[in-house]
Amino acid sequence: MVAYPSRSRPSRGKWWLLALLLVVAFGWTLNALINTSRTETTLGEELRSHTITLDRAARSFVRLIEQIDTADRSELASIITQSRESIEAVTVALEQSNEQDSSLVILLGTSLDLWEEGLERFENAFLSAVDDPFNYVVEEQITSALVSIRSGDRIYQAFLERIGKEPEIQSFSEFQTVVFLPVVYPLVDTGQFLATFARLSRPTLEFTADLGIEQVTSHPEWVSDLEGRPVIIPTDSFDLLVVVANRGNVEVVEETSIQLTIWPPGEVVQARDLTVPPLAPGEKTTVTFFELGVTHDTTYQVEVRLGVAQGEQNVDDNSYVFTLSVGG
Repeated sequence: MVAYPSRSRPSRGKWWLLALLLVVAFGWTLNALINTSRTETTLGEELRSHTITLDRAARSFVRLIEQIDTADRSELASIITQSRESIEAVTVALEQSNEQDSSLVILLGTSLDLWEEGLERFENAFLSAVDDPFNYVVEEQITSALVSIRSGDRIYQAFLERIGKEPEIQSFSEFQTVVFLPVVYPLVDTGQFLATFARLSRPTLEFTADLGIEQVTSHPEWVSDLEGRPVIIPTDSFDLLVVVANRGNVEVVEETSIQLTIWPPGEVVQARDLTVPPLAPGEKTTVTFFELGVTHDTTYQVEVRLGVAQGEQNVDDNSYVFTLSVGG
């Protein structure tokens, strides 16, 4: 009979220690996988949200090119400015991202740089052709700007293709196909057309300063008599409100004078002078002449005259003359 040496059994404490280590290791691995999944999902959703912003900007610019014959200077500048601001917002977001070294972020960032450069150069070249029809260099400048924009589109397509090859990038919806310049636009022909169109110097594309009186009302509010003339209730004084609008496509950067003259037949003239603040294109403001003294049952001649802004050509809407009656 052979006697085998007895082996000591592991203590119960060692078994618990081993089990604890296995649980910790499993938990660490699971946590790493979850964090990685969350990181990938977050990156995917972050990039997708950027593509939505860029798609809106691109669509606006495409519509501008397609409808350039109906656009005015302020609209053109506004659309390009908004598109560039969208690009800049995404650029800043990528710079603050924790995934700056990602090939996807690098590709998208390259597209942003090309789009930004192309839009800026396009605006400068196109408006140069409007302001100086004899500057024939702008044709090449416009085409060069379009080449930069198209290059951004192609890099963005590479960005989309890279996403398709990286299944670890998770997103709950598809990425937008961003195109600032569709393939149907041949760059050279489009550049030549836009340069030629810009040289036509349409008035809406040229710098146009135009301040005008848009509306005149009173407080107490007047009503019209049978002949259409304004009449206010019996009062000792009233306020005259004048709405002034910038109808041009260039900002009026200086204050403009506005003068009110009111007089009854054969009596002393009342005159007031106020100022209109600087106005951006399309902006309006209301100037109020307070407490104009009047007499009951009297008819007054009223004239409002707005100063002429620098460079303004159309002055037909800079004066407003009417007869006002105060009830008895």
